[in-house]
Amino acid sequence: MWQRAGTARGERGVVMIFVLLAVVLIGAITITVMQVLSSEVGGGVESLEADQVFNVAQAGVHYGIGKLQLATASTYTGETRTITTGSTTLGTATIIVNCVDTTSVNNWTPPCASSLHPDYRRVISTGVLPVSGPSRTIVAVVMGVSGAGTVSSLCSLSTVTSTPTSPDSIKIYADIAANGAVTMSGPVSVLGGTGFTGKVTSNSTVSCTTGCSIAGGSTQNVSGSPLCTAPTMPTFPAAGSAVSVASGGVFIVPSTGGNYGAVTLADGLCPGSPWYTDFQINTGAAGTTTTVSMSTLTMGKCGRLVINGAGNVNLLVGAASGQSITLNGSHATSNNWRDHIGAVYGVDNQTTATLVPATQLTVYVKSTTTTAAYFGNVAESGTYIIPNGAVTLDDNQAESTGAFVAKGMTFSSNTIYHNDTTGLSKLYLPTTFSMLNSWKDQ
Repeated sequence: MWQRAGTARGERGVVMIFVLLAVVLIGAITITVMQVLSSEVGGGVESLEADQVFNVAQAGVHYGIGKLQLATASTYTGETRTITTGSTTLGTATIIVNCVDTTSVNNWTPPCASSLHPDYRRVISTGVLPVSGPSRTIVAVVMGVSGAGTVSSLCSLSTVTSTPTSPDSIKIYADIAANGAVTMSGPVSVLGGTGFTGKVTSNSTVSCTTGCSIAGGSTQNVSGSPLCTAPTMPTFPAAGSAVSVASGGVFIVPSTGGNYGAVTLADGLCPGSPWYTDFQINTGAAGTTTTVSMSTLTMGKCGRLVINGAGNVNLLVGAASGQSITLNGSHATSNNWRDHIGAVYGVDNQTTATLVPATQLTVYVKSTTTTAAYFGNVAESGTYIIPNGAVTLDDNQAESTGAFVAKGMTFSSNTIYHNDTTGLSKLYLPTTFSMLNSWKDQ
């Protein structure tokens, strides 16, 4: 009897062990299932937050691009915006809009007038949630669309005239646009090149007769808005003191700029030494701008306007009337006696005119006289804005390149001119930015 009782107690002990093992196993399975469920729930929450914050950042980019469609687009720098759906706050987008240049703080903040790419904007949107969680950044680059201006390097607010007689000839490597009539006859050639066809377009008539040729064809009587418009002009200060530079002399303007009255350069000593008479403008680093004002500019033969440095120059010629730019390079001998405008310091020489890019020199002329600027036997570079008067290019030299916007243009003698519209892009800033170039999720 005692033996059967001991056996029973042993069996109960074995059963208890199995029960305990079962409890432990069930507990382990339960814990594992709970961990898996917890992990999946946590992952689901993180995934949901990631989607939400992405949507917030994306909404910020769309909002920023939308603001770049308004009248204030050129100066818009961004803002912090609460993103909602109905009355529910989804998160906050911090929007930053800047220029695309990455090398100079002077070019970073809109309106980007001194930027190398003033027609682009970078939109950066960083989204965050109302509660602690991840952030997300999206970057978009958009290109602007100008509401005015010209793509022609020679754009007349009035008429264009060119009527040379043999043996003289005129070669214009550029597109020409005019609000008024274009009249060309004799040995005049309008030629194409990289990025332009050599076309002539007018709101009025185009006449090309007796040996004249237009490589890109002509279009006349264009209806609608004027083909050419003047960019915004700067404020011209009251004239300072007159400057006279003696033959063979050099007048130096510091990089901080200067304000002068009538500036007159006597003939250079060409073919003697030094062959030049110089008005030299020192500049700062690339991306900076030196402003120089004067009432008039007059040069004899072998005169130079020299740019020393990588910075830009704004030259304001502020006489209200009269021929305010008079450049009289000599017609009596070889091209070596010409004037050089935009000459590169230390490189330009009498035989070969070495000139700055057109984008580096911008000249504004205020005069309302019929011939406000006269270029006689000149090699020039730059962007010239003469909206109230006309310009005459007489015996213009082969190195000449840039753009003119003027109230009338006349080409005469053996003039050669080359297209460069890069300076115009800074003057006709985009009015809206609507062309998406890139979109990056960071």
